[in-house]
Amino acid sequence: MMKKQIILISLSLIILGCKEKNKTRESVIIHEEKKQNEDKENVRSYNVSPEALTGAWFKEKGSNAVFDISYDSIFYVDNLKSYKYQIIADTIKIDFDGWISKSLILKVTTDSLLLMDLEDRSITYLLRDFKSGE
Repeated sequence: MMKKQIILISLSLIILGCKEKNKTRESVIIHEEKKQNEDKENVRSYNVSPEALTGAWFKEKGSNAVFDISYDSIFYVDNLKSYKYQIIADTIKIDFDGWISKSLILKVTTDSLLLMDLEDRSITYLLRDFKSGE
């Protein structure tokens, strides 16, 4: 009789342990799903207006401008050439004479611009220097 009770208690503990393990696993899965949903919510798409990007953009203060954005084109200083661009929500597409570059506009303020190239995932941080007279 004592042996049966020990076996029943052991089996009960094993079954309870398995249930607890499944609950833990379920809570981990639920937590991961919530985290993924939160991550998706944190990476929200937003609309960027061309007005927010117009002006000369520099790699660092005191350096030459990398490019100057107008309402319909981007003038690259080093190339002395303008290219057409298009803004779709939070992405800027630049047509380099048939080759299209796409960059995600991660952040734009009155004096800074943060871009991520969608092909190689490189990040570019630029400054807009209003003091230089542009």
